[in-house]
Amino acid sequence: MLIEPDRAKRNRLFECTAKPLEAFVAPNHLLRRIDQCIDFRAIAAPLGFAYDPDQGRPAVPPEVLVRAFVIGYAYGIPSFRKLCAAIEENLAFRWFLFLGLEDEVFDPSTITVFLRRLGSPAFRGLLARLNHDLSQAGLLTDCAYADSSLVPAAVARPAPSPTTLTPEAFADAAIKENGIFVTHEVEDGGGKSNNRVARRRLVRRYFQDARGRLALHPKDLDARWRTHGSRSVFGYKQHVIVDDHGFILAQRVTHASDGDADTLPAMLDETPLMVRILTADTGYSAGQLRRELARRGIEAHIPLHPNHRDNRKKREGFRLKDPRELVCPAGRVLKRTTHYPKENTWLYAAKQRDCQPCPLRSVCLPAKSKRRFILLSTFEPESDRACRLNATPKHRRLMRSRKTIVEGVFAHLDGMGFRRARRRGLERVQVEGLLVAFAYNILKATKQMLGPQAGAARIGLLEERPCGASRRTLLAPTG
Repeated sequence: MLIEPDRAKRNRLFECTAKPLEAFVAPNHLLRRIDQCIDFRAIAAPLGFAYDPDQGRPAVPPEVLVRAFVIGYAYGIPSFRKLCAAIEENLAFRWFLFLGLEDEVFDPSTITVFLRRLGSPAFRGLLARLNHDLSQAGLLTDCAYADSSLVPAAVARPAPSPTTLTPEAFADAAIKENGIFVTHEVEDGGGKSNNRVARRRLVRRYFQDARGRLALHPKDLDARWRTHGSRSVFGYKQHVIVDDHGFILAQRVTHASDGDADTLPAMLDETPLMVRILTADTGYSAGQLRRELARRGIEAHIPLHPNHRDNRKKREGFRLKDPRELVCPAGRVLKRTTHYPKENTWLYAAKQRDCQPCPLRSVCLPAKSKRRFILLSTFEPESDRACRLNATPKHRRLMRSRKTIVEGVFAHLDGMGFRRARRRGLERVQVEGLLVAFAYNILKATKQMLGPQAGAARIGLLEERPCGASRRTLLAPTG
């Protein structure tokens, strides 16, 4: 059974005193400013689907729990148990959560059950609803930046040891299940039986690679190894798309071994507005992604990968006349011949009668070659377009802004408690990432709307506003 929060308790300290609880919260307190700007009741209303209105005991309203998450991440409280303890003794927290001084604080297990019941789709919708309201209020821009960061897993060190099998024996014994390799190995049980013989046991072990060198932790099989600089990180990868103001437009958590560019198209589908300009680093330089961004009409400012730049230097002076013909510096035509689907490349070959009398033969042909062969990517037109775009001053300005904005967002998320995962499993870490992104956007929106040049504002209940309302009307206080 779902009940609405008792809003009268916000102004009640004791039953026998007339002094309200609100009097003990400073006028410029962070939670008071957040409550002034964000209509949690409207944003959290869709979460009520998980509760039966007629059956069961009275449940803690979703609005109260969502407010509790904002408190936890805004103040960097590292666990649900410590969050409930802080709410117990902090008057501002009680006022923000509609709790009187004599009311009992909900148990930490209530938060755990709430997260498990709703799952990541519900909290993704929560973030999407907030971003939609921010977009309607004119706080978001269509110039975006994409990046990813590693999030260590919530498992104890040291890391699991690799297998003792040889690569050949491991290949014969391993069974691939859901993208990981599973073996049954005999290990020492660590003790002795009554007949003084060391006990042996059959252990089911999990590995990330096909050689058995990257063993997975048995308590968190979704966490993966990932090389980060000079060290290896055991955890997850957090992907974000942020706008020019630093708001998180979309967020997703994947295995640490997944590529940066793989999840970007799905994240672009979740943004509250159409992205017009996207800036990213070389991790997003795949030709297939460049073609997809061009199909969406997005101006992509992504540097070429060093390997792509080296290949372009080797064929400097050659230009692609059309997909079937490549023109050399001497004006001769190289015809497209063989396609290699694994590498997504085409082989272009010149004729021997064109190369032998050519005056550039000494500098163009490799040693002992009678004619020139060149391998070109299927996405060569996208690389040509990127080279022209990356030579502009706008590209250099956007790349400088990307480093400042995106790294600042990740630093802020680390300070809010997402420097390391608190829970185990991809689904649970995804929920955690969505909640910290939701809290971050709320803090960002509060700062934007209550800045020195902004008036009173409130986000929520957009469905009740006229379609042609101005920004002043959209941000007018409600109730």
